[in-house]
Amino acid sequence: MKTTSSRIIYDPLSYSFNILEVGGGLSQKKDTITGAYYPDRSITPLLLRPILSIDDPHNIIAPGDHTSDIIDSRWYIGSVNEANRITATTAGYSILDNGELLVSSNIAPDAPKSLYFSWAYIDTRRQEIIRKTELVTLSSVAVTELNLSLEVDTPPVLNISPFKSMTTRVINASFRNGDQAVPDNQAVYKWMVLDGAGFRLINADDLFYVDGQGTKALTIDRRYVDKESLRLEVSHVANPDNVLSKNIRAVRFYGQWSEDIAITRGRFRRPDTTEIEVSASVSSSAGLIVNPTAYFDIELFFKMSGFEFNSIGYGDKVIMPASSAGSDSTKEAVFGVQVRQLSALRPLTLNGKALSINNKVLVLQVPV
Repeated sequence: MKTTSSRIIYDPLSYSFNILEVGGGLSQKKDTITGAYYPDRSITPLLLRPILSIDDPHNIIAPGDHTSDIIDSRWYIGSVNEANRITATTAGYSILDNGELLVSSNIAPDAPKSLYFSWAYIDTRRQEIIRKTELVTLSSVAVTELNLSLEVDTPPVLNISPFKSMTTRVINASFRNGDQAVPDNQAVYKWMVLDGAGFRLINADDLFYVDGQGTKALTIDRRYVDKESLRLEVSHVANPDNVLSKNIRAVRFYGQWSEDIAITRGRFRRPDTTEIEVSASVSSSAGLIVNPTAYFDIELFFKMSGFEFNSIGYGDKVIMPASSAGSDSTKEAVFGVQVRQLSALRPLTLNGKALSINNKVLVLQVPV
């Protein structure tokens, strides 16, 4: 008997496969300054969700989403090799239902990771298995994101009072990137002083300098500050050309003060009075200034009524013979005082060079 047969032939399925990225993308950014990742997958994991859509030209298999019909789904890192298969014990990755992969691992800029997704689908019309492997690559790029700001804890004009008990004054800087302080090892601090026509680095030869060059805190000795124009220049090691600066004018400042003079002995003289003692004092808003000659040049004067004043000495006290005032009861002995502020300590120079003894610079104060 001769026979022949007939069988049904199905056209191939049309399918679309995608891996949907939920909660971020395949690429991250890593801040080279802070080390932070954006997005940070340890906080917001990335979900990789396979999506399989089927279209049967014969309409035997319902068209649409068939992701739940995927079988034998597997994820691999690096290559499709059983040794590289992602399992429940793989750090930074979690396998979920329907082949979904949760990635909580951040990727270093120099170490991208290739993820392979192997999957299969049974074509029930032909009882055939469709097998495919998809590739996605996780990566990150190194970025330097700077939003720098600089502040100092002093006003633009810093009044240096000579009356403070502490001889030093610290100027503190706050260098920030966004709302975060820039670590000291990522900042370059340059404290400068105006010298002639331009600024130069402060160094040990500057008498007012105590400590702090190259750091965020400059310590100065207030005794040596008259009028110093200071500048702080700061840059970040990641962008040295972007220099921020603050100018500070440090000025020796006395505030409001007034002088007074009194005859403490011999105001009313008798024939047997031998001495007249005259005292000068200086007061500020805080009260009587102790040891005023440390801060002021005080010169005392004397005259008899009808004559010119003559200087009788420097300091806050003078004792003179009562006979200098004479014995004429119709004539008054008049005393006066002239007070001038003293400069800061200045180097004693010869031919423009500071003089020193035993490597210590000789200094002096002058009335100003």
